[in-house]
Amino acid sequence: MAVLGVCSLILVAMVVALTIGSQDSEPENSGQDGITASRKAIQAVCQPTTYKETCVKSLFASNATQSTDPRDLIQVAFNVTIKDIRDSIKNSSLFLNLKDDPRSKAALENCEDLANQAIEDLRRTLAKFKDFNLLNLDNWLDDLKTWLSGSLTYQETCLSGFQEIPGNEEKRMRELLTKSMQMTSNALAMVKEISSLITEDEAESLTNEMSRRRLLSSNKEKFPEWVTPGRRGLLAANLSKVKPNLIVAKDGSGNYMSINDALKNIPTKSDETFVLYIKEGVYEEQVTVYRNITHLTMIGDGSNKTRITGWLNFIDGISTFHTATVGEY
Repeated sequence: MAVLGVCSLILVAMVVALTIGSQDSEPENSGQDGITASRKAIQAVCQPTTYKETCVKSLFASNATQSTDPRDLIQVAFNVTIKDIRDSIKNSSLFLNLKDDPRSKAALENCEDLANQAIEDLRRTLAKFKDFNLLNLDNWLDDLKTWLSGSLTYQETCLSGFQEIPGNEEKRMRELLTKSMQMTSNALAMVKEISSLITEDEAESLTNEMSRRRLLSSNKEKFPEWVTPGRRGLLAANLSKVKPNLIVAKDGSGNYMSINDALKNIPTKSDETFVLYIKEGVYEEQVTVYRNITHLTMIGDGSNKTRITGWLNFIDGISTFHTATVGEY
């Protein structure tokens, strides 16, 4: 009954949103006396966003006018944002102007990497949005908010890479990313609106239902729900009993003497947990874990025994983005 009640609530909320949206003014020079149902839907979806004009214009410029379903329109907003980020980087004349300066070139290359990561988070958001699960609503909303916030952060980090470079490159790059950042912010606002529509009204019954389910499936370790039983066992196990897939050892007693060499030989995009054991020693290297290495667990012999000491500095001509001792890219 709780599920049916919330489903009804969502439908009612969407109808109310359409009614509110119909009161907004349509873009100038539309050439139409009345506002069509699809236009009402677009205005309603854009109603809770910060950058309403960008939202409405972007959806009107796409094929969004073919649908009145808010879910379809939000998905279109995700796709528009992905395209905006890609176009901002790929088609920018800025690429041609920065190749001669090493720091500017590095900042631009970082932006390319960050843009790809922002796009990846948006794609994950889109896939998750299509897989709506009312019985797992909290996690569903949390994932969407996390990935959208991450996408926005990646774009902001791209801009921060130009702050210490003389000239107006930061301003020019900001102009290129303004629309995609506004659309990402808008997408986040849309998701938050879904959350508020549900939590402000009748979600108490759904919350009680979810609490009951959590109690039935609770575990002493209090791990997050997304941690599988096998990985819970690994995290709770005595490290001396964990069997690593690869061993890194400075003395040559393992599979590799370098952490980065070991990382090059770890399966990518795997659904299985991969355990990398780093034996006692001082590893003078900057460790880079690439995003396509999934479910990696690194264990050592303790903070005073296994130490990674590689470091880089902006003064040495390295962008701040790449100065982390251990980083994921």
